[in-house]
Amino acid sequence: MKYHSITFKLLFFIVSAFVLTTFSVLALSDIQLRRTIDKSQESIYEEKIDGILGLLGSYHQRLEKTELVDVYEQDFKKKALENIAQVVQNQKDGVELLILDHEGNLVFSPRLPPGTPAPLAGISDRKILKSEQGSFDYKLNGVGYWCTFKRFAPWEWRIAYTLPLDYKYADAKTFFSFMLFIMVGISLTATILLSCVVAQFTYPITRLTDISARMAKGDLDQRINLGGKDEIGILAHSFELMRDSIKEKISRLSSLQNYLSNIIDSMPSVLIGVDGHGKVTQWNKTAEQATGIRAGTAQGQPLSDVLPKMASQMQQIFESIRTRKVHRKRKNPRPSENGIHYEDVTIYPLIDNGVEGAVIRLDDVTEKVRLEEMMVQSEKMLSVGGLAAGMAHEINNPLASMLQTANVMKSRLSMDSKIDANIRAAEQAGTSMEAIQAFMESRGIFRMIGTINQSGRRVADIVDNMLSFARKEESQISLNVVEHLLDKTLDLAATDYNLKKEYDFKLIRITKAYQAGDTPKVPCESSKIQQVLLNIFRNGAQAMQEFGQKEPEFIIRTWFQTKENQVCMEIRDNGPGMDEKIRKRVFEPFYTTKPVGVGTGLGLSVSYFIVKENHDGDIRVESSPGKGSAFIICLPVEKKP
Repeated sequence: MKYHSITFKLLFFIVSAFVLTTFSVLALSDIQLRRTIDKSQESIYEEKIDGILGLLGSYHQRLEKTELVDVYEQDFKKKALENIAQVVQNQKDGVELLILDHEGNLVFSPRLPPGTPAPLAGISDRKILKSEQGSFDYKLNGVGYWCTFKRFAPWEWRIAYTLPLDYKYADAKTFFSFMLFIMVGISLTATILLSCVVAQFTYPITRLTDISARMAKGDLDQRINLGGKDEIGILAHSFELMRDSIKEKISRLSSLQNYLSNIIDSMPSVLIGVDGHGKVTQWNKTAEQATGIRAGTAQGQPLSDVLPKMASQMQQIFESIRTRKVHRKRKNPRPSENGIHYEDVTIYPLIDNGVEGAVIRLDDVTEKVRLEEMMVQSEKMLSVGGLAAGMAHEINNPLASMLQTANVMKSRLSMDSKIDANIRAAEQAGTSMEAIQAFMESRGIFRMIGTINQSGRRVADIVDNMLSFARKEESQISLNVVEHLLDKTLDLAATDYNLKKEYDFKLIRITKAYQAGDTPKVPCESSKIQQVLLNIFRNGAQAMQEFGQKEPEFIIRTWFQTKENQVCMEIRDNGPGMDEKIRKRVFEPFYTTKPVGVGTGLGLSVSYFIVKENHDGDIRVESSPGKGSAFIICLPVEKKP
């Protein structure tokens, strides 16, 4: 029989009540019996004391009749005590008669000599010497005694009877033991009978309990009908109806669960469920594809173990569960082998009472972020393009005047021009063109004029680049193979050597990973695309040289994107790379990380316009500090009308 079963509880309750009642009756009986014994004993020993008091009274009357009390008092007392000794010599064991004087010393005792201090006088605080009569309990050497006494006034004696409490209540103890034996026997017999009766009545309930426990474990094929038309039978029939209803609802729920699982698994987002302790409870197909971890393996595991990138988000997950508030983190950067990727992380807490956990949704928004960056970049470039066009026209006029004036100055100050007006002007000034020529050469004036012309031409080139922001030139578009353009540009870059920077493009290792087979030809202006490629190669070479890369390398890949119908080129270096702030600004006009006088900040801006505006293509950069940079250029196979 199980301790938590209803049969055990009923038996325990009944037996406990029976035992409690039995002991209560025994306790009350014992108390009442002791009270009866107390009254009986007091009556018996008061009668004995009264007999002794009568004997002493007769002796005292005879003493007074002699009228010689002082002379014969001691003799009469002695005679009275001798008579009392004869009276009590046959008293029961344990019962003792004591006669005390007014100071508490023994006058008479069967076992102690007269004059001995009474052993009970001090224990009861001399109560026996202060009262006329009474009774009380006391202890002597750890043994309990009962005493009853009365005062014999003529001689100031106290006549007392004492007896042990065990002797006094011996009959009560015997009766209690007998009753206890009887009640225990009755209790055991009643318990056995009640066990049989209760088991007979509780068997159907026990059977239903066992059936419900099996149903709770999923076994719904139990036979429940116990027969009978009483309450238990009705309850069993109700259980059977409930079982059939549960089986039907489970069947319907299993169709709904499959439907919901299909919905969750069909979603393009990574959906992960966790409980209040951060352990995985749900892991959809997209999560399996993104991580390579099966749902069965992930479930029950800490999220930070199966998806380490979420370790830094665990505090936000627990906070969202605690506060029941949705937590969102947009464009969360995540390093990968192919550069920086971005994710939207949304944490939805479960809001039903009694349920602790959350659903985490991860969306890869890398392409969206890049598209937004390109849109911002396009808007920025278009705004700058209009400004650049206006600036270019404003600069062109004074620039042309400056260059023309510089050329006129050189012509009028040089004897090589052999202009008659120059010779006449020199003679009028008292000199000659030879002297002016010598002075100009001595002071480096011609060199300065040459520098002015050189700087003017450089400004003219910058202005021409600025104008490219604002116009799409009508140029010759032809079909080209991007691998051929890359090879030609590499040949051109191989001739690039900078003595001041001490870098030689020929020393850079070139690793080609072109798509197997020919990629489709793309419509483009080959010279412009080569300009873009050469700009990227030069920037990468300079970056690797300044970084101190001992084994500089370019890895060049090409591939065809069927879905987008475009051919892509990737140029990846092993230089210093760049942080996110610089990466986002590399295509901005006039933005450069090079020292003043080294770069204008227009190279990549012009490249951006060539690819985006002139060819309807796409150009982007992927980079992180210390891991190099990769420029990806994609050109459409079919030019937009």
